Amino acid sequence: MSKHIFYLVLISCCLSCQSTPKKQEAIEPKLPMGIEGEILQKSIKTHGSWQQWQDLKSIRYTKRTKLLRQDGTLEKDISQLHQYQLHPSLKVRIDWEEKGTNHLIIYDGKNAIQYRDGIVSNQNALGSVQAAHYVLFQPFKLVDENATLQYMGIDTLKDGLVVDKMAVHYDTGKSKDDHWVYFFDKENGTIQSTWVNHGKGASLIQNLKTEKIDGILFNTERVSFTSDSLYQALWKRAEYWYGDYECNVKLEETLFEQLD
Repeated sequence: MSKHIFYLVLISCCLSCQSTPKKQEAIEPKLPMGIEGEILQKSIKTHGSWQQWQDLKSIRYTKRTKLLRQDGTLEKDISQLHQYQLHPSLKVRIDWEEKGTNHLIIYDGKNAIQYRDGIVSNQNALGSVQAAHYVLFQPFKLVDENATLQYMGIDTLKDGLVVDKMAVHYDTGKSKDDHWVYFFDKENGTIQSTWVNHGKGASLIQNLKTEKIDGILFNTERVSFTSDSLYQALWKRAEYWYGDYECNVKLEETLFEQLD
């Protein structure tokens, strides 16, 4: 064997012996004790996994919303483009057009500002940003040190599905006066519906269709009803469609810069 061949073989062996960098494992979340933690753990596993959620660096998707009046007539129909940078810090951009006006919300990690045709219309649009982020990433967002989860027992939905019912209350922030109730499929932990009272009336939101994208289960169709204190649907208030999901998509930093 020539010296050149010997050195090539030696280098090859050294390279093959080097360990491949391991993927950084996500730190498992601290879940509540008891049945509340068991239900949440099952739900997280069904909707993907905590590792999948932590590995998600960015996402882009479309959302269509139809708001309806009590008589069933259309009040509003808008389509939005949502773009989120999730790591290393949350940044959000939401674009849509309504009645010939271009609307835009930018959250740059510090300020959430809404624009109409390029002119500031709301200096504090953080509530809209937080609501969109919270709804999209359930049940992962239920892992929150400020959230108190309380098991409410077993219930049966109108379609006969048996669910675990769990109340969620937040101790701080604007959500501290909100009352949430989640209905989890007892068998697999998927979130079937959510009831919420923000203080101005209650809503029951049903998740109709889902799709698994890059290992995470996302909603693709939802419907919202006004509701009473017994979690019963009254009249249809809104319909939602989500689609065109792109996970870990490259988003330019300029997307999240406030307008001059």
